[in-house]
Amino acid sequence: MLLKFIIENYKSFKEAANLNVLAASMTDFESTNVISIAKLRVLKTLAIYGANASGKSNLISGIETMKWLVINSSKNMQQGEGLNVFPFVLNTSTENAPCKFEIEFFYENIRFRYGFTADENRIHAEWFLESPKRKEYPLFLRKGDDIKVFDRFKEARGLESKTRNNALFSSVCGQFNVEKAVSLIDWFNQLEVIHGLRDTLYAAETLEFLSNEENLALVSHIIGQADLGIEGILIEENEPTNGKYYPARPPARGRNYSFLQDVSRVLREGETPKMIKTRHKTFDEHNQFQGHVDLSLEISGSEGTKKFFNLLGVFLTAILQGKTIIVDELDARMHPLLTKGIIDLFNSTKNPSGQMIFTTHDTNLLDQKMIRRDQVYFLEKDEFGGSQLFSLAEFKPRKETPFDKNYLKGRYGGIPFIEDLTQAMP
Repeated sequence: MLLKFIIENYKSFKEAANLNVLAASMTDFESTNVISIAKLRVLKTLAIYGANASGKSNLISGIETMKWLVINSSKNMQQGEGLNVFPFVLNTSTENAPCKFEIEFFYENIRFRYGFTADENRIHAEWFLESPKRKEYPLFLRKGDDIKVFDRFKEARGLESKTRNNALFSSVCGQFNVEKAVSLIDWFNQLEVIHGLRDTLYAAETLEFLSNEENLALVSHIIGQADLGIEGILIEENEPTNGKYYPARPPARGRNYSFLQDVSRVLREGETPKMIKTRHKTFDEHNQFQGHVDLSLEISGSEGTKKFFNLLGVFLTAILQGKTIIVDELDARMHPLLTKGIIDLFNSTKNPSGQMIFTTHDTNLLDQKMIRRDQVYFLEKDEFGGSQLFSLAEFKPRKETPFDKNYLKGRYGGIPFIEDLTQAMP
């Protein structure tokens, strides 16, 4: 589980930004929105608001960059190759200084803290610490080319000389199966960043999720609950000449016939689906029920329905397997009530340990009836071009004052101040 992410001198972040996922000292929605684990109280969801160009995408880019370097810098880079990190260039004190990345997470009953500083050419510092209980112990500390390995990480001794100046020591240790470095890499591998405007990239994950018959039934039930007008799901695969083509409107097969059985069988056979179809009711001129028709989701589905379906497997996998997902533009192309429904899935007693952190512009989600103040962060640019990150928990609004109205009035910051655009017209 993600506990904290800190970024400094990266893209639009000059000063350190601390995204803290640990719950603050408040009791709202404690049984639903908070996970209690190893005496830690961790939030299941976190919403990040901000004007366009405030730094939301840069924050997510920082997490992606950190993940890529941890997993790949030892095996997919060569000596002298650039690290693709970008400092804050609007200030002379930072334009040539290293970027800083640090993350705290909980994995296999241990709390870890890992971070590094780097510029385009080399790693300047790196640190990895663990807290089996309360006290924090170093695993290794690095300053430039000097790496000190402690007894808790002694399997890594001897790998210092195999570490290039543009490779992370953790990444090298992972390649040599050092146990706690493998845990670090495993945790980053389960951390998934989702770009909500490119949801088609994740449709394959939903289809893979559907290969399990229980998951298939779960997806069918959720889609029915989402009021999308969908009666069932059909997945066609292969060409008609192959003999395994499922017609758009299959013949009646008895009262117990189920799309779920056919879909499950097709996916179990390991064949790639060609088309997803959704079943809908049909009526006559007197609005009497006549039967069903199966329509291509790609052709006939709304953009919001397609996005919901494409990402549903990702959402449910995170909940069922206790993963952390970070979603940029969660609300794009979806109705506010559908977005709320997804958040409710995570902020639920049915979700034991899945996490979702997301960026959004949807003020309908600033609802005291579903979220806590510590579940909301704001980003805004200061007068010098630097992104500032702060939590709604830093404010103490009256309970009866709606969060969304205060936000739109600018009382929390994180909104654009737009002049009358018509004044710019000739």
